[in-house]
Amino acid sequence: MTYPEPTYTCLGPVSGCCGIRHRTKSAAERCVNRHWRSCADQGGYGERVVVPADELEPPRRLSDEPEAAADLERRYADSLQTLRRLGHFP
Repeated sequence: MTYPEPTYTCLGPVSGCCGIRHRTKSAAERCVNRHWRSCADQGGYGERVVVPADELEPPRRLSDEPEAAADLERRYADSLQTLRRLGHFP
């Protein structure tokens, strides 16, 4: 039995996923290094790391989770109301 070759991606808690399934770990590492350099050029730092893409869960859509969508809508409305009260939003 043949198994498919593993793939890798770059993932960070702030900037998220690079959106690419790299065929090799070294290709993913080059992608992470580009991200780090790009962030450094802007005065920040990159937090992405290389992870096996096959272990990631597929992205969830809010339309599949009505409770999560409703919660997000409530938090947005609360934030908007706070901004208006502070005079930061018309």
